Amino acid sequence: MAESSNPRTQFWRCAVAIVAFILISTASSCVLAEELEDVLGDLPNKYQKAAESALEGVKSFRKIEAQEKDKLREFLKSARESSQFAPPEFLSQVKELEKWLEVGGEIPKSDKLLEIVFNYVNKLSVARAKKVSRKINNLIVQLKKDELPETADRLFDAFSELGGLLNPHKVIQQGRSFGGTRMAEGSTDLIRIRIHIEQVADEQFSGIIERDMGYADHPSHDMQGRLDGVAVVINTLARRKPGAKLDGGWQYSGVIVGKSIVGTFSGHTIKGKPGKGYFRLDMN
Repeated sequence: MAESSNPRTQFWRCAVAIVAFILISTASSCVLAEELEDVLGDLPNKYQKAAESALEGVKSFRKIEAQEKDKLREFLKSARESSQFAPPEFLSQVKELEKWLEVGGEIPKSDKLLEIVFNYVNKLSVARAKKVSRKINNLIVQLKKDELPETADRLFDAFSELGGLLNPHKVIQQGRSFGGTRMAEGSTDLIRIRIHIEQVADEQFSGIIERDMGYADHPSHDMQGRLDGVAVVINTLARRKPGAKLDGGWQYSGVIVGKSIVGTFSGHTIKGKPGKGYFRLDMN
């Protein structure tokens, strides 16, 4: 009894209790994305066979992801060591990408490496589609039929973020703007582009897409976009501002990594000349 009434003992007990409360509160407010393996392992026994099949697919994907990371690491290392006289910005972007491969998070600026970044992200997207997508989608459909929508949503969210990619519904939202660059295949010229999302309805969204925003009469077009699974597709439409320059007809297809959209574009110029290349848009 004497010990429990000791002021110093009571102080430390209170201090420990307060610290514990803060840690628990912080942990509960910083919910990390769930790993797909964990969500599949939590499914009811009824779905065990389908979950095990999906886990095999995830295992195959993880192996491909590790291989692609190793390939990109080697490329970046070689680029860094053989580019001593390259512009400082290029070397800085190489180092930032090397760091991103190790710690994840928001993909760093990489205008000088658009093609490299796209190829890496695209390989992961293709591998995910081949190894995992169909199995996960079948499970989601079954969970919804069995009136387990919250479990289906957990599964979709975890699947969407497999490989560092992201659920487009979390990023493509009304009122958001994205700015970045595009680069034609075989060129080193970076062209500034920007989109603003004005309306979102289920898998469809619309807004405005602009190019070379430094000029008063810069190209400004309506755009129509759609979410195709975990991919984003954007099409330029009619000219938005009378008197503004035209930008031809282009389609942008990409995937979301962090808060960026990385992908390819193709179409034709206002003179009908075909073109294609790579682009990246970052959330403003």
